[in-house]
Amino acid sequence: MAEVVLITGCSSGIGRTTALYLANRDYTVYATARKQEDLKSIVEDSKKIGKQIYGAQLDVNDVTTCRKVVSAIVKKEGKIDILINNAGFGQMGPLEDLTDKQIRDQMETNFFASVRMMQLVIPPMRNQRKGKIVNISSVGGRIAFPLASIYNASKFALEGLSESISGELKQFNIDVILIEPGYVKTRFAETAEKKIEGMNTGKESPYHSMITHWRNMYNKMEGNAGKPEDVAEVIFKSITDENPKLRYAGNANARQTLFLKKMLPESIFNNEVLRRAGVKK
Repeated sequence: MAEVVLITGCSSGIGRTTALYLANRDYTVYATARKQEDLKSIVEDSKKIGKQIYGAQLDVNDVTTCRKVVSAIVKKEGKIDILINNAGFGQMGPLEDLTDKQIRDQMETNFFASVRMMQLVIPPMRNQRKGKIVNISSVGGRIAFPLASIYNASKFALEGLSESISGELKQFNIDVILIEPGYVKTRFAETAEKKIEGMNTGKESPYHSMITHWRNMYNKMEGNAGKPEDVAEVIFKSITDENPKLRYAGNANARQTLFLKKMLPESIFNNEVLRRAGVKK
């Protein structure tokens, strides 16, 4: 019997690619997104490869809808084998310029929504005595970067929570897995750029040179960005490993960055992060 997978944030990028990747490997995939047109598109694309993806409209910050979607899947399929918490975005900008709403929106989507989805799928997984929860974190969940404080905070929180509940859920044969991608060619940078618009980023800003450097750095990184397919492959490996690890580097540039953090003295590594961020001492 095919395993049932629920994936959040499938409008584009990693979520959409992973949904198609797993459908092509005969998983029963439920892909969610906020916009109906995105769901229609992914369902149509699945049919082109001779598979069927089931679309469910879902805003992960809508508590009632989250409950309804999970309940409907369990009622129809009798189970949810795998949850992939992928929905999220990057709020960039100097901490002192971020509004209370921007901070709360970041934490709500990247952290609290994932917590909510986990709380909803744990009972059916516990009852069936098996399951996998895959949380899409980031290199930014292990390494903090200037101008990404709230994004880093949301991913650091997700990492800590995942590590804790992995111990809680082992007794029920539920695995918790963290996927930590580096830079991937998705809408992430575009969305992050929009999120920084309207803030005090002009020449009068004390952070102007750093913000300019950040924009230039992301433009340069675009050519070396990983593919969403790379992350989908890592997700597939993690859910098919007999004894899954807690953490998986999501792509090649993530492996390189995390390796350097592990091998270099902390002061040297941190100085290199600051240098690349354009921080002037």
